[in-house]
Amino acid sequence: MTDWLALDRFAIEAAVRLAASQPQCNYTFEQLPRTGAVNPTDLLCIERNGTNYGVPVSLIPTQIIGSIGYFNVLTYGADATGATDSTAAIQAAIAAAQAAGGGIVFFPQGTYLVSATITIPANSISLMGVGMGASKIQSASIVIAPTVVQTASGVSYVSISGLGFFGNSVNPTPAPNAPSVIAFNGGVGNKVEACYFTGNTGSCVSFLGVTDGDVSQSRFLGTGYNGAGTSNSLQNAAVFADTASVGIRVQDNHFDGCKYFGVQIMGTGCEVSFNYFHACFISAIRVGQVSSSGAGNNCRVIGNEVDTVHENPVGSLGGTGIYLEGVFNCTVQGNIVHNVDSDGLVFAACQQCTIVGNTAYNCCQTGNDCGFQFNPQASSAPNAGMVFIGNVSYDNQGTPTQLNGMRVLGPGSGGCVFAVILGNSFNGFTGTVGGNPQRGINANDNILDDDTNIVEGNSAWLDRQHLGAASTTVAASVTATAVGAPSGSVLASVNVEKGVMGNNRAIRLTAYGVATIATSVTFILSFGSTLGNIVNFPETTTGTAQPWRLEVWLNSADNNNGQHFAYELFYHGILVASGGGNLSVDTTTTDNPLTLQATTGSGDSITCQAYTYTRE
Repeated sequence: MTDWLALDRFAIEAAVRLAASQPQCNYTFEQLPRTGAVNPTDLLCIERNGTNYGVPVSLIPTQIIGSIGYFNVLTYGADATGATDSTAAIQAAIAAAQAAGGGIVFFPQGTYLVSATITIPANSISLMGVGMGASKIQSASIVIAPTVVQTASGVSYVSISGLGFFGNSVNPTPAPNAPSVIAFNGGVGNKVEACYFTGNTGSCVSFLGVTDGDVSQSRFLGTGYNGAGTSNSLQNAAVFADTASVGIRVQDNHFDGCKYFGVQIMGTGCEVSFNYFHACFISAIRVGQVSSSGAGNNCRVIGNEVDTVHENPVGSLGGTGIYLEGVFNCTVQGNIVHNVDSDGLVFAACQQCTIVGNTAYNCCQTGNDCGFQFNPQASSAPNAGMVFIGNVSYDNQGTPTQLNGMRVLGPGSGGCVFAVILGNSFNGFTGTVGGNPQRGINANDNILDDDTNIVEGNSAWLDRQHLGAASTTVAASVTATAVGAPSGSVLASVNVEKGVMGNNRAIRLTAYGVATIATSVTFILSFGSTLGNIVNFPETTTGTAQPWRLEVWLNSADNNNGQHFAYELFYHGILVASGGGNLSVDTTTTDNPLTLQATTGSGDSITCQAYTYTRE
């Protein structure tokens, strides 16, 4: 609502004094153009001291309003009952607006039946209803509804607002896709605001070579189509921007039950922000495509919430919350993704993207395994130069479904290079999913293999495997032998993959529990089949169980054969021993288990409650 007194206090003071307070108005000042003719009895909303006044246009000074173009479709023969076809009448109102040099084509409350495409042929023509649930445009019950509204090539500054678009729910069988409801064909500054879409089997809004387009404050319910029979080729996002579009903004909308992407962005410099997605299919937000060079570059995905994304019922594909593929220099920030069928956020063959402050939780309801995934997308280049800071992933369900907080796929080091992974939180991945141990970052898939990556300062369980049983006890009088026998002597064992060490890096084994020492307890560190140096408890506490913790670092400065290890042993909270030694097996070329064993004497008992394996 505009405070007109802020525009010209003295010019309209008299008009406000003459106007009675009105419960309803025809339109606000922002909704009026400055060309064409206006009905002098129409009421404009004016706010003064917190009270809204409906002021007849005839009372407003012409130097403020100008000559306003206002074309009521009922004047041109439209039927607001929906009983007869209003296509020709609406087109006639648009023609009148074009002849006047632009204006508002106004739809009073009612239902307007259309059976053919309505074309906007010139700049600065707006279609405006009184509200998305009050002014309804209904597609006729014919085979596959045509595009409802389209702009002629290059037409600019078209606004469509306050209208509901009700499709006929006829699916395209077989392909091709159903036409878009609204198609902007080029131009600048075209937008959709506060509209409603339902029952439309094609895309709802398509930007085709548009610059600075906008979709805002609109609602999309059950739109699109996700295949017939065994077909999975139909793609009709609720909002679509092609590769020739630039600067498209999709913001503050509600997407519910969209059947093939909520938003698909192929253009550059676009933004998808502060939208809510619920129960969509395939992906809520899709940006870019490897096969289309330059598609989706320099885009922003900010502040969206994605609640539930389903796989495609045909072929069981998708189910990802947010999916970026083959893009460059994009920002993904402050999004929340949860309860999706597959992975939360996926980055496939992306470069130099910034991923900050996102949350993915309780993902992977039916398949795949992680909150965040880096994927090189088959034979494409890996993700490169990614900045991944301050993100959070967790699974707090009674029966967890999310195996990993983050995972990197790809052969060798192909999944991720030149990445900074800093200050993220992946807490609580300590159980199992499908018999497999949960992990904060899945280190077995090469995020750590490449020394160009920096993985630092992340919270508990990030880049870790919590592989210990709840309680592993070495009873009295057990002697450690080669790895694996007897099993009762093994306190902790993790597999160190070849190459996981890297230059100037270390792996860290942390084990803790309680011990009762009557005679002596000795830790033995082994790598592969080689028993390592002995770490002795320096004291005994007959009959008293005390907590212990052992920290072991295995490192190499130059990747030579034989790794150095260092350790610190804490007993009832006090550092009681430290030291180091060498192992003869090279961790850079061979996969081998790093194992912590113990030997005990008469009356001794040691229990390992948990242990973790971390890359430092």
